[in-house]
Amino acid sequence: MSLQEEIETKSKEILTDSYSISVGEVISMYNDGDIDIHPEFQRFFRWTSPQKTKLIESLLLNIPVPPIYVSQRTDGVWDIIDGLQRLSTIFHFVGCYKDVDEKILDPLVLEKTKLLPSLEGKTFKNEKNPENAFSEYEKRFFKRAKLSFVIIRKESDSSSKYELFQRLNSGGTSLSEQEIRNCIMVMTNPDLYNRIEELSKYSNFTESLRLNDKAISERYDLELVTRYLCLRKESTDKIKYISDFGTYLNDRIVELFESSIDWETEFSIFKKTFDAIFEALGDEAFCKYDTTNKKFSGRFYTSVFEFVAIGLGRHDGITNKNTLKSRITSLWDKIERENISWKGSNPSGRLSKTLDLANQLYAEN
Repeated sequence: MSLQEEIETKSKEILTDSYSISVGEVISMYNDGDIDIHPEFQRFFRWTSPQKTKLIESLLLNIPVPPIYVSQRTDGVWDIIDGLQRLSTIFHFVGCYKDVDEKILDPLVLEKTKLLPSLEGKTFKNEKNPENAFSEYEKRFFKRAKLSFVIIRKESDSSSKYELFQRLNSGGTSLSEQEIRNCIMVMTNPDLYNRIEELSKYSNFTESLRLNDKAISERYDLELVTRYLCLRKESTDKIKYISDFGTYLNDRIVELFESSIDWETEFSIFKKTFDAIFEALGDEAFCKYDTTNKKFSGRFYTSVFEFVAIGLGRHDGITNKNTLKSRITSLWDKIERENISWKGSNPSGRLSKTLDLANQLYAEN
């Protein structure tokens, strides 16, 4: 297929409309349930109070703000793809924003700015202290401010909103790749995401990892759960052609979320896997083994996680717990003796080697 043909094909997969909508109309849409801003995302996106005040100031002064991107679902509701903080700030300011538990937050109190110092201490409405609230004129003026929306129509390719979400939220943000992936999972199936979030807190899983605070704050623990679930049943042929592992995880987890696999079985095998590993090796499971000194030491290694944990998962978590430690140390002896290395390999090259080692490790259970 030529470049021109690719452009023509892909451009037809994403159908968009653009609208300019008043703040008042957007508030009404939110109150009527016509916009889903996914309050679950607030754990990943966080604006400071000055950032929120600057948005309100921009709307009052007609300073352009970036367009808000939404995806129209089959039921007509708009899913927010980019613009969560802008919209949640507006709803928070007018006093109608609900958190993940459907609780309305206390209204936002503004701070003074260089251009509008009188904003300090102001709220949209305040019956107990009217002098600190917006006047009726100021309320109307604010609600008449315009927001630009780009809508991905429901006729578009189903993966378009995930691709767009990833692109819009990858640049200029402090989110890790996994935090962006978490948002994609929430957009696909929030209930299933919550179940996977619970897995990341499973004691024998968390206690077997030696992760530093930075890795945990960026949700690398949840990425490891995602890797496990994505690779547990993945074909070796497909693994050979993984080039960008982050893109693979994004696409694969959405594929799994939209499939009809038996998730209860998946969760059971996950727990069985880490019960066996933690019982055998504790928090040394994913460290390197010194074949000379006969001991595990050092930090967590992703490659070791692949052949120990993902490998066991690919064997349905079935192993002899009593011999697991000795089998793992024997595998390390083999790695040392045969000078097996995956250093410098791309993800597909490394996985081909680590999962091959896993097959050897769990060949006989």
